[in-house]
Amino acid sequence: MLRRAAFTTLIVFAAAYSGATWANHSHHGAASGGQHAAPVETLSLTGAEATVAFSPNGDATQVVVKAINAAKKQVLVQAYGFSSAPIIQALGAAKARGVDVEAILDRTNKSPRYTGATYLANHHIPVWIDDTVAIAHNKVMIIDGDSVITGSFNFTKAAQEKNAENVLFIEHAPSLAKIYTKDWMWRKGLSHGYN
Repeated sequence: MLRRAAFTTLIVFAAAYSGATWANHSHHGAASGGQHAAPVETLSLTGAEATVAFSPNGDATQVVVKAINAAKKQVLVQAYGFSSAPIIQALGAAKARGVDVEAILDRTNKSPRYTGATYLANHHIPVWIDDTVAIAHNKVMIIDGDSVITGSFNFTKAAQEKNAENVLFIEHAPSLAKIYTKDWMWRKGLSHGYN
């Protein structure tokens, strides 16, 4: 099921980094005992538009693929589960048309067998593995510094077909995208290259 709504004002609670807080983030091993996420920030997103989809067997994958296909400059990915062929192929196609695509994935995506991470790497998409926490459980895409995909929806076939999940695509929200990008950069700094 797909729902789309335009908001005059959308209030969002999100993490944000100040310059001082950013410098205090450090890597303290896999236990992550020394890592501290940024404090909560409240945003008012005037003019934002939200698209919501649910699974199983709803339009969640379609929402994600459509957003990737519309990207013009950049797609930053954070993912735990990462095996949805339509989503992975859309990222490869975005890269092929000149979009900057980068991904941070959970340790479970580094495997001797062929995975979504392998596909991205084979398409010259930089992939980092975030293994400094117990689980890198984000399900986020930041698109063109203006829009954010988030929710419980893993980028997997199982999430689309078997799980009760949700995906939220918030467009025209550069202040929200900026906060998510700062978190993405923090996690990238604690990650290592896939290859």
